[in-house]
Amino acid sequence: MELHIVSINNENPEVPHYLVFSVLFKMGKENPFIHNFLNLVPNEKTTQQIEKHNNIKLSDILSATDLKKYYHYKGSLTTPPYTETVNWVVLKKVFDASPESIKAINKIEGNHARHIEPENNRPVESD
Repeated sequence: MELHIVSINNENPEVPHYLVFSVLFKMGKENPFIHNFLNLVPNEKTTQQIEKHNNIKLSDILSATDLKKYYHYKGSLTTPPYTETVNWVVLKKVFDASPESIKAINKIEGNHARHIEPENNRPVESD
């Protein structure tokens, strides 16, 4: 499973630039961050839930040390329009998530993984 943390720079709205942090998960023990996140997701699509208590904190999963070990490459968005102005940062650390949590997120999001694309001579840098 993969979590994307997306930041957009709209200085030029015609050509937006993105920074995407990718956090990878494998089946394993329960992850408190994912568990708490799932508890905040409304049960019904029509339900609106406003999070007022700032309960979703990336610091609950990522430490400063985790952010120092990564791969970087320039690529595209994984969904249409597949914009090619993305700086990808893929963290090297792979986190655990329980099979139940992965199944719950897949039920919400569906399986929409993009097929592997050609490298197109993109250099991949490492910390």
